This record gives sequence, C-alpha cells and structure tokens, in this order.
Amino acid sequence: MTGGYEHVALTGIANFTVWAAVSFYVLGVKRAPIYHPFTIYLAYHFVGFVLRPFSIAAGEGSHLWERIGFLPDNSDILLTLGLANIGLLSAFIGFLALTPERGAIPKMPKTELTVQRPVLFVAALVALTVLGYYGTYKSFFGAGLESVLAHETAVDAAGGRRLVGVSGYQTALAEFLPIVCLILFLYKPTRTFSYAFIAAFVAVRFFAGAQRLSFVVVIAALFFLYHINKGLRYPAAAPLAALLILGVAFDVIGYDRMAFRSLLAGEHSVEELMSGYAHARGGRVLTSDIAEYDAAAATASAVARNADYSYGTQYLRLFVWPIPRRFWPDKPVYTSRVDLNEYGDFRYLTTSLYADAFMNFGWLSLVLIAGAVGAMSAWVYRAARTGDSAYLFIFFWVFLIYMKTILRDGGVTVVYFWGFSMVAAALAFAAGGVRIWRGQATS
Repeated sequence: MTGGYEHVALTGIANFTVWAAVSFYVLGVKRAPIYHPFTIYLAYHFVGFVLRPFSIAAGEGSHLWERIGFLPDNSDILLTLGLANIGLLSAFIGFLALTPERGAIPKMPKTELTVQRPVLFVAALVALTVLGYYGTYKSFFGAGLESVLAHETAVDAAGGRRLVGVSGYQTALAEFLPIVCLILFLYKPTRTFSYAFIAAFVAVRFFAGAQRLSFVVVIAALFFLYHINKGLRYPAAAPLAALLILGVAFDVIGYDRMAFRSLLAGEHSVEELMSGYAHARGGRVLTSDIAEYDAAAATASAVARNADYSYGTQYLRLFVWPIPRRFWPDKPVYTSRVDLNEYGDFRYLTTSLYADAFMNFGWLSLVLIAGAVGAMSAWVYRAARTGDSAYLFIFFWVFLIYMKTILRDGGVTVVYFWGFSMVAAALAFAAGGVRIWRGQATS
C-alpha cells in the first residue's frame, strides 16, 4: 500500500477501542435500549468509522478517494483519527450531560395514539397519502418506467444539483408517506390496515429504485416499535434477521436501481441478480454506501490543508432552500463559502457530521456540534418517554429514524426530512385531536 494506506488499519483499531469503551458504558452500564437514538448513533459510527478503515486497509481501497482525486498521507490519516474519536467522545459527553438517571436508562413504555375526531383524522391521512403519491409520481414515474428519476437536474457552478422543470415542493410531498405509515401503525384501529399500506409503500419504493432511505426508515420504525411493545431492551433474533434481509435488498437496489423492475419483467432471475451484485460489491457488501470515513478524511483534509473554513455559512441554506426558484431563478443549491470542488471532485457527495462540523472553524466547532447531537439524542428520548405531548412523541420517532441522515449529511439535510415529516404529522394530529396513551412502563 502507498500514500499512508498502511496506517489506515491502525487507526481502525484505535477507532474500535474508543467505540468499544463508549459502547460498553452506554449499552452495558446505562443499558440504553435498541431504540434509543444514541444506540443508532453508535451503530452507524461503527460501520462508517470502524469497519470502513479495515475494508480500505484490506486491499479494497477507496473508490471514493479515487473519484475525488484524494491520496491521503500520514497527516491526513491522523487528522481523520482525531476527527472520528473527538467527534464520538464529544457526542458521548453530550449524551451523558442530558442522561440524569443514575442506573439503567428506563425503557420506553408502550404508547399508542388516541383520536378525538376519527373521521377528520382519517380524512387528513387520506389527503396526505394522495399528496405523497403525487410527489412520488412527480419524482419517479413522470418520465416513464425506463427511468429512475423522472425529473431532470442541472449542476451549478459549486457542484450542487438542482431540479429542472419541476418544483422541489412537488417532489418533497413524497416525504409525507413514511410518517403516514408510522401514524397508521401507532393508531390501533388502523394497525391491521397499516401492514398492507406499508407493504404497498415499500413495493413502490423498490420499483422506483431511488430514495431508498424512505423505505428503510419505515421498516426501522416498525423494528423499534416491536421492541417497545414487547418490552425488549435489546434486539430479538427474528426481527433482526428480517432487518438484515431488507438491508441486503437496500444494497441490491443501490447496485442496480432497475433490479426490481427487471425481476418483474423476467429479464433476470433472483440468482442472476444476486450473483452480479455479489461480484460488483465484492468485500463491500452491506457497507458500500456507508463510506463516512472516506468522505470525512477527504473533506477535513481539504479544509485543514487550505485553512478554508465555512464559519457556518452552509447553514444559511436552511433559509435559502424554502424560497421557490420561480422567485429566485439563480438560487444557489449550497450557501457555504467553501467550495470543496476546488480541491477535488466532491459533486453530489455528503461530508459526514464530523467533517461538516469541523468545516465551520475546526476542532472547537466539532466538539460543540457533535456534543449537541449527543445531548439532543438523550433529551428527545427522555422527553418522549416522560412527556404527554403527542407532537413531541412523534418528533422522537422522526429524530430516531432519520439519525442516519444527521450522521451522513450533517445538520442541514436532516432539517428537510424533519420539516416535511412534522408538517404531515401536525396536520393529521390537529385534524384528529390526537393524544397519546401510555401502557405500564417496564424497568
């Protein structure tokens, strides 16, 4: 190996040591349940910053670094070592600061929705479903069945991809569907129907072959709800096996966006599809799309080498994003003063929470932002467990299922998913006069 790759495995060992110590305390001493947001944080960090370095060092290399044009030296590897572990430890400190329990973290009691105005509640869900499938059609099927995305995109000077010929508000309506699936399941009278609704939703997403996150978050929510309703703190074997099978499906669709359509058309058998998938993915099966180590190393190194900090300007996108392009034709996709494409081919790439936080003004911003995410994960869990607000309870679920987006994209993109999910939930809850009912809490 060259270019500092010989040290990647050593940093993987160091990353594992820190992760294992934090995980032992969180999962072994505090006994955080599988559905605690910080548990998801630890799981994603493990795949992105512990497993991934070993995959690179084992000879697979980094397809992402090749694409960017980034060849790390020893200082880059050490920078990424610090980024991963200072970020994790900062989040851990934030988690501890807002976890007041002396012993084990209490489990979430079984919670269901109660509805004062069922007719209006169901009408609101029907309207949200219609809007959601309209957004799905505009996103995926408007240009015919031979395309993955129906809309066209253009790339601006900063490498940002923007929609052409369709409003982002139209395509964003598709984000109503995951939260509708969750609400239908939480409301006992519609739970039986929710199984068919969720199966149809997942099938549509499989067929579309794009925005795989949307069906992942729905299945993840059902996985967590199963454990809450059963009073389980740690994963049960059967639902975990089902989750792994769906994880393979997620990865197969990432390898071939037309996979589901080709199966339906009889163009490929399941064996042929899986054989091509295994050959193409090689040693990167199930981790090929979680290259957070790679993205963080390239991003942080570009920023540090050139002392090119954003000073928080990427967050201005939250104010620019909602403005319709018809009122601002030249609206930028990104607002950051740092253009990473000046240092490599970063088009369409995420940066990871750690690198995005570091980009602001270095180590201090990394500590503050990662610490805030850890603290928020503890606060949201406690507020949902002990409070009586239906809106806060549903936000816990939105926060939980989109935790991956926080860690993958940083603090901007996730607000988009939070926003549209909570708009849908708020409309349904206001129409139905929704409250929450709690069962007996278990230790």
